[in-house]
Amino acid sequence: MNKIRNYFKGVGIEARRVRWPRKKVLWNAVAVVTIITVFAAVVIFYEDWLTLRLMQGFEEAFSNEVETTSETAARIVTFIGGLL
Repeated sequence: MNKIRNYFKGVGIEARRVRWPRKKVLWNAVAVVTIITVFAAVVIFYEDWLTLRLMQGFEEAFSNEVETTSETAARIVTFIGGLL
């Protein structure tokens, strides 16, 4: 029990030694990280979407089956449902 107490006491001492950033600097950093994260998420989403469309195009181009209009509509609905 004494080791645990000493550990947390040391953690408290080290936390007081840290030079914490000012509020303005911290929020600027948070904004930059948020913007980069959102941008990366959008890029990954569109890359995934493009790959999916490309794979579907290959599937349709090399398919031996004739697809009816209702099957095409069902595929589109399934695709849109997968995006949501």
